[in-house]
Order: sequence, then structure tokens, then C-alpha cells
Amino acid sequence: MYVAGDLASGNLRFLLMRYNTRWRMSRKLTHNLLNLQISKKYIIYQDMENKQLLNDLLDDPKRFVKHLRRFTTSLSAIMIFGFRCPTYNDMEIQKFYEVRLSLALSASEIG
Repeated sequence: MYVAGDLASGNLRFLLMRYNTRWRMSRKLTHNLLNLQISKKYIIYQDMENKQLLNDLLDDPKRFVKHLRRFTTSLSAIMIFGFRCPTYNDMEIQKFYEVRLSLALSASEIG
């Protein structure tokens, strides 16, 4: 847990945090973002992203993984930041996966 929670993520991953003030604040923010009343507002975005995912899969089934990555990243970006990623080549998706790869490589060097 130390490598994953402290070293690899700087103790910023909610799942790996110890119970303390930061954990309580993160839990409160997460609850506010995902409570039932708020989550109802995301249905339209989920529907829109689902339709695009199905269309992308029909148009180019060989890029199955890229389509799923675009779908999950775009849906998360809408919910958290308020913007979507209409294509896999969108700059925000590329940045996200670059950072993710960098964190994974850093964690593998540490552990």
C-alpha cells in the first residue's frame, strides 16, 4: 500500500488514502459529485456517450479498446470537468494517457 498510495500517487488516490482530513474532504467531494440527485443529471451524457460508442464500434470494430478508452475518459471528463472528448485523438485523452503511463512507469521503478 505504501508504494501505490504514497509513492506512486502522492497519497491522492481516494481508494488508497488513510483515514484523515484529506480522506474526509475527498469523500465529501465524491459524495457531492455522485449522489443520487446529481447522478440523474448525468443520464443525458451517458446516453450520448453510449450512442457514440456504439456508432464507433460499428464503424471501426478493430479499434475496440480505443473506443472504450474514449468513452470512459469522455464520460469522466464530462462529470468532473464539464467537457467531453469527441474522438480518441482528442488532446485531453492523449494527455490523460500520457500522465497515466508516466505514473505507471514511475511506480514500476520504485517498486
